[in-house]
Amino acid sequence: AVVSTQSTGDLETLMTISIPTGLVVEYCQEQPNQDYFAIRQCYESESSLRQKCEETAANACAAEASRLYLSNGTVVKHMKNGQTVVLYPDGGYSIKHLAPPVATPTPLPPTDIGSSGLGEEGDPAPPPAPPHLVWDITHAEGKREHVMSNGETVEIPPLQCYSATDPESKEVMFTRIDSTLAVSRPDGTRIVDHTDGTRITTYTTDTDGVMYKVECVGYATLHFSATTSETIFGTPTRITSTRNNTFSVKDEDGSTLEISPLLNEVKFSSKPLTVSTYKPEHLRNEHSELHPSALGV
Repeated sequence: AVVSTQSTGDLETLMTISIPTGLVVEYCQEQPNQDYFAIRQCYESESSLRQKCEETAANACAAEASRLYLSNGTVVKHMKNGQTVVLYPDGGYSIKHLAPPVATPTPLPPTDIGSSGLGEEGDPAPPPAPPHLVWDITHAEGKREHVMSNGETVEIPPLQCYSATDPESKEVMFTRIDSTLAVSRPDGTRIVDHTDGTRITTYTTDTDGVMYKVECVGYATLHFSATTSETIFGTPTRITSTRNNTFSVKDEDGSTLEISPLLNEVKFSSKPLTVSTYKPEHLRNEHSELHPSALGV
């Protein structure tokens, strides 16, 4: 674990964790006037595929530059082609497209200044660029809309959706034609599988209220509540944090590393010691039973 304070885009990173697979987890400082905190995951470099175990990392970062996980269950994916994909816990998603390249006007032959309705230099004024697509939004129920660069919202044909209810468990399975799948349970739990393999589970506990669990192959699993997060790497070691201000790294042997980047403090607690009682008389009794005199020899 490396404790650092550095800039990650427009979010300041308080602590960075890297693991042998190349996965890097960055805990971003909470921003003022925001009701969520964020954790970024990315791979330090592209895999060379020299080992079979690197296939997971290669597949995870093939099209993605990084992922930003928000404590409200939203996942923001920054793609290598420049697009931004936002996955929502209810099953909806949004795609931000790049602005089209600006066409270079073809120079015209010089004309006499003021000969007609031309510009000050004698060249005609370029026509205004037509509005382009900025956001492609798909709602959980299949409704779709385009947000254009001029602020106009255009509705487009919705996606077909299907649902089925289990008569015994009362669970409802919902699927869209784009392969998004969701299961809603009577206790309020909702499990959403997005098309890229990201699973976002929304559930409620008596102690922490609404919580989110975000999973995806190649990335660490994250649990979020309103004030805490837990990072799971597929090993017994787990990292818990309180709004990314304090961190607790718990190893499988019971030892704990407490980190407070804002206070520049690090505390280590070793695993509890188990004291065994040595009883010489017990050993003497065992040996006396094996002594030849005890066997009448």
